[in-house]
Amino acid sequence: MFIGNLFVATAEMLIQEMHRGVLTHGTNLVDRYIDYKNSKKQQNIIMLGSSGVGKTTFICSTYRELAEKGIEEFSIKASNKDAHETLFNTGERIRQGIYPVSTDIKESYTFNLNHSNCELLKFNWEDYRGGILENANQEIATISEKIKFADGLIIFFDAYELVNPSNKKNIRRYISIVSSMVFNAISQISKNERIPISIVFTKCDRVNKDDLIKSEYVKNISEKLIKPLQDSGKADIRSFYSRVHGYKYLFSIPVLFIMKHCLFKKWKETSEYVEKKYKSADFYEKIDTPLNKLSAALTGRSTNRELREQRYYEAQELSDHAQKLFEAFIKLEELLYESSTQR
Repeated sequence: MFIGNLFVATAEMLIQEMHRGVLTHGTNLVDRYIDYKNSKKQQNIIMLGSSGVGKTTFICSTYRELAEKGIEEFSIKASNKDAHETLFNTGERIRQGIYPVSTDIKESYTFNLNHSNCELLKFNWEDYRGGILENANQEIATISEKIKFADGLIIFFDAYELVNPSNKKNIRRYISIVSSMVFNAISQISKNERIPISIVFTKCDRVNKDDLIKSEYVKNISEKLIKPLQDSGKADIRSFYSRVHGYKYLFSIPVLFIMKHCLFKKWKETSEYVEKKYKSADFYEKIDTPLNKLSAALTGRSTNRELREQRYYEAQELSDHAQKLFEAFIKLEELLYESSTQR
């Protein structure tokens, strides 16, 4: 009778412990954090520009620069083999003076950003067709929604058209549409968030830079787009003058400027997960009891001691990755500063 009562009492205690969530893996709140490596969304970069502005030339040339030898041990690689070959070969032809035809098709690529042969983060690069912006159709609402959740934005303006306008009305309309759409989207993001924005003036080798800066349309871009975004405090903006010849790292710097912010954001997120993993390990250490060992033996599950060791290992692994992210962020800061002094 005593043994029977003891068995019933022990079973009841086990059930109570399991309901409290201290015996089985994944049943307590501390251990319900999303697995960082498998579930974290990739960074999203959006490109906006009118048809013929040079987005295809820009992305292919950027890929050609960063995929072959990279810059200061930074490199990117397309996750899709066909995309890699298309982008790289087109970039090579551009170096030889053979330019791609203008396209009005939305393109999307997924890349890995690497530093010192270490994969740091994945990012998705979306290029929206220029006709959307020129026609101001309903698809603008979709793009605006995408911008709200983007990790970076690259906006293109044709420097040659700004200095030698073929249709002044269309240029003003385009600037107005882009400025309104981007500002409205950015104004809705969290007040603690800041999105990096690269303003890229393409075809600068075809114009005099002083003429470009004095252009009424560049002033218009500054007044309608750049200044309002800066005043909002929700965007970190930098302008770049893109050309095919004449400068080191011709195309990559605007992209690396975005990547610098992505690295810092990823470092903060990873550091937070490190802390959560350590807290989870501490939790399992506190509930490492003989009763738990008995429950594990009966159910075939891991003991809380084993789960504690697993969490510590995961925390250390993430901590090492966070360190690499931060080191790469510092390197990019130095590279961007160096490039700004050469322009």
